[in-house]
Amino acid sequence: MQSGEKTLFSAFTRVVANGRFIPEIDGLRFGAIGSVVAFHVAIDLATKYPQTWAMPDDLVGFVLGTGAFGVQLFFVISGMVLALPFVRHARGKGKKVDLGRYFWRRITRLEPPYILVMTGLLALLILTHAETVGTLLRHWLASIFYLHNLTYGTESLINNVAWSLEIEIQFYILVPLLTMVFRIADKRLRRAIIIATTALFAVLAGFVIPTDSRLALTLAAYLQYFLLGFLLADMHVEGELSRPKTPLWDLATLLGWPLFIFFVGNLGEPGWGRWGILGMTAVMLPLFIAAFRGTWTNKLVTLHPVTAIGGMCYTIYLIHNPMLGFTLNLTSMIDPGGSYLMRYLVQLAINSLLILAAAAVFYLLVERPCMNPKWPQDLAARLRGGSSRRALDS
Repeated sequence: MQSGEKTLFSAFTRVVANGRFIPEIDGLRFGAIGSVVAFHVAIDLATKYPQTWAMPDDLVGFVLGTGAFGVQLFFVISGMVLALPFVRHARGKGKKVDLGRYFWRRITRLEPPYILVMTGLLALLILTHAETVGTLLRHWLASIFYLHNLTYGTESLINNVAWSLEIEIQFYILVPLLTMVFRIADKRLRRAIIIATTALFAVLAGFVIPTDSRLALTLAAYLQYFLLGFLLADMHVEGELSRPKTPLWDLATLLGWPLFIFFVGNLGEPGWGRWGILGMTAVMLPLFIAAFRGTWTNKLVTLHPVTAIGGMCYTIYLIHNPMLGFTLNLTSMIDPGGSYLMRYLVQLAINSLLILAAAAVFYLLVERPCMNPKWPQDLAARLRGGSSRRALDS
């Protein structure tokens, strides 16, 4: 069965430029994208069809409402992934990071899928007369250059999920500066600085930055999650995440996720609820460690289908909500009756399969080829070869 899974999903496995594939990271990506999709299915149904699909005011509705915070899980993962080569170099376990190559890699890896999706959505919105062409073009340009949050103070009119990608870009730019902390040789001092800065930005996000301000849509409100990824990267390079697995870390999984959901669900509540960002940030650390150190947690997150789908998370993230705008028009009529949870799970299953099918095609045709760091050179060589052959034929 295992070999069959590998054969089936091998075409979807993430291409890693340095050859250091860490399955736990893609397993965590699966959890992050799964929670975001689950949230959007529920909230989009409730928005489009409030009479029949309003989210219930009970535990089910409470949990589904926290799914949007899968984005914060992505921020932690990004912090870890981007910090790893800098940590390896600082600890004498890897070569120095070429900053020119680092920034070029961000462009060649992320921009083609992003531009294609955003441009395709722009064309669709123009055809459906969603707004005037001038308005759509202005919002498209602001989104393409990752300036929509700062320009308009709202999510992108073209694709609302792009708000978080703008924050990711702000982080990418600052990574070479932020990772200077890893030059500190004393591990305790280095980690104390990372932890203190993480706590500081969590408090700023909870108490200082207004939730309805432009600042709330910038890295200033989310840096704590990326820094948590820094701490995990440091632990990974030091070998602390590869120590023997134990069921005690599975206990952290069982206890940590309900606690995380509790903190998220009570964010912004009067009094102690404002400490929720600090609380959820603190809980995230053992949850991520458990993915590496928990006996059963690690087995779950490293299942080949899980890591394969997690590896497609960027494509799924880009297309899932625009797709739901179309697919829910068809699937919302499928109503088996019963409790809201059962009805919702049917919708989630159908729409997830539709999204996954579309994402698989886009991933194989566009995103996965862009994971090859040499794809621009390969493409240029093919074009030159084609031009030469045409010249010879003429």
